[in-house]
Amino acid sequence: MLDGALHNNVFDGIGLPLPFPDAMQEFRVETSSQNAQNGYKASATVGVATKAGTNLFHGSAFNYFTDRSLRAKDFFQAQNNLAKPNTTKEEFGFSLGGPIVKDKLHFFADIERCS
Repeated sequence: MLDGALHNNVFDGIGLPLPFPDAMQEFRVETSSQNAQNGYKASATVGVATKAGTNLFHGSAFNYFTDRSLRAKDFFQAQNNLAKPNTTKEEFGFSLGGPIVKDKLHFFADIERCS
């Protein structure tokens, strides 16, 4: 569930990707004792509420970088003298929320990119 609405792929019923953590206000997992609203599945229900804008500007930015020189060999690579994986990964993004019309209209935007 994302903001109270079903957030599954309509073809196979598998959950769609959730927003990144900076865009989440609340994260909830209900397992054994689900109410009638969410009890149509036998397993668990994950509920996420996204952030909304406020009367003050708030934001965040992040950059996560991993390079081959920063990686360690896993157990099996070290035992067999194999080279480290040649992968570079970078994730970056930001979020920003604030007022458009004070006390009436607010905005919240976020973006995340991987390379």
